[in-house]
Amino acid sequence: VGSHVLLAAGRRPNTDDLALDRAGIATDHRGYIIVDDQLRTNVPGIWALGDCNGRGAFTHTSYNDFEIVAANLLDNDSRRVSD
Repeated sequence: VGSHVLLAAGRRPNTDDLALDRAGIATDHRGYIIVDDQLRTNVPGIWALGDCNGRGAFTHTSYNDFEIVAANLLDNDSRRVSD
């Protein structure tokens, strides 16, 4: 016997207030920022990491995204998500 039910049916990115369309950044039909294998958006000089890119809403995934972007930007190391 129970008194309450919690139902979670999917996730939605919190990108609505970022005015991505004004910056020209492409999103998919669910609102996630579209990135390539190095987490670059379609706008040069802009990367998207963490749960806004739809590749996983987990702390370890976001940290791995940081490592990829930092390696590409700071270390001139061509790291990719697929590595």
